Amino acid sequence: MTPSDLEVCHTHNTHNTHDTHTTINRGQSRPAADMRRGIGVGAVKQQQKDQAHFATKRKEVESVKLAVVQTLLSDFRTHLQEFAVKHRGLDET
Repeated sequence: MTPSDLEVCHTHNTHNTHDTHTTINRGQSRPAADMRRGIGVGAVKQQQKDQAHFATKRKEVESVKLAVVQTLLSDFRTHLQEFAVKHRGLDET
């Protein structure tokens, strides 16, 4: 910022102390709400896109977890059956 820009900012801010405008270079001003990020239709669309993406990823992770649990249960059942067959006749002898 040049000294003349600072003077414009200073005079703008002193005369409009209750105004909701933010001064930028060359004495131009915009409403403070326009300078915030994430406001508007584009942000809403991006948020919806992100939510859809995360929902898809969440379903993928859930299906992988389910497959892992099913595999573990199947292995456990197989080992339990093998154990039962192996130790079935020990008490009778």
